[in-house]
Amino acid sequence: MEIIKLSISGMVHVLMDSDKLVEYGIPTKYIDILRNRGITVLNPIQEEAIRRGLLKGKNLVVTAPTASGKTLIGELAMVKAIDNGMVAVYLTPLKALANEKYREFRELDKIGVRVGITTGDYDRKGEELSDYNLIVATYERFDSLLRLKPSWISRVGCVVVDELHLLMDPERGPVIEMIIARLLKQNVHLVGLSATIGNPEILAKWIRGEIIVSDWRPVKLVEGYYNRDRGEIVFMDGRVEKVTYRVGDSLLNIVLHNLSRDIQTLVFIHNRKKVEEYAEKTLDFINGSIQHLPFEIVDRLSESPSRIERERLSKLLLKGVAFHHAGLSSVARSVVEEAFLKRAVKVVYATPTLALG
Repeated sequence: MEIIKLSISGMVHVLMDSDKLVEYGIPTKYIDILRNRGITVLNPIQEEAIRRGLLKGKNLVVTAPTASGKTLIGELAMVKAIDNGMVAVYLTPLKALANEKYREFRELDKIGVRVGITTGDYDRKGEELSDYNLIVATYERFDSLLRLKPSWISRVGCVVVDELHLLMDPERGPVIEMIIARLLKQNVHLVGLSATIGNPEILAKWIRGEIIVSDWRPVKLVEGYYNRDRGEIVFMDGRVEKVTYRVGDSLLNIVLHNLSRDIQTLVFIHNRKKVEEYAEKTLDFINGSIQHLPFEIVDRLSESPSRIERERLSKLLLKGVAFHHAGLSSVARSVVEEAFLKRAVKVVYATPTLALG
């Protein structure tokens, strides 16, 4: 058991070319997919995972910031298992996140990977899933499958557990613990992904593997706080930004300040009703031109099963504003996410569900 703490600040590091993955048994057709995504080199965390035995069946937990490329680490392990004739499973805590990952992994259809998803009906044995070699599931659904033992379960060779820090959650933790305990008995390759996790030494010993702890991120994070009395955002690197908006709400002051500077803003609030209210309030202060939304985004929103949802989000999106929470249909959530990624939306108010994605 070994814990690797990886920090490359101030270091010159020659990154691994993605073409070298073929030396670790990764098929060239998958490497072509990586190239099409613009991935020609691996980042330091991904390279360290491979160096520590990811593609040799070594159990591994990767703890690194959001957007640092952890999903690709899990995907590499699954592709290797599938190429060796096994079934791979990707576990998430939420149905919404499972649906998102399912859509992402469907790209692997191009190389013959058959992607399936299962998130409910815990009493169903799941024999219909035997047609797939990559299955996306929620924790609870996979826990039920391990107990129901469908015929294909013995072919599972790799399981990726996303959001592994929920192992410490009083409700979800016991389910994850039982899943991992069963998989350890069956010598299934385990890969855990998390932005943060406590007691790494104990976890590394339990999974009979290694943990990589890294603070590397592709975009530098600069923290700061809003001084309401002085109307300033004070950053930890010493910078100070004057916020001229005073509309009676500190949160709106900051959002409007960012909008005036054409800065995208993502606001997390632990309340579905509040995220909707703030999105509507923001419209009261926007007098700018209507946003140009890509046709495919508008077209996809028309598929939402809710007329009210379509009408409310359309009005907001046309002004560059949106909200996101688990109460929205999967279509609406996907539309908001895509619009934000394509910079067609300037501000999104969201519950922590989006953070898990």
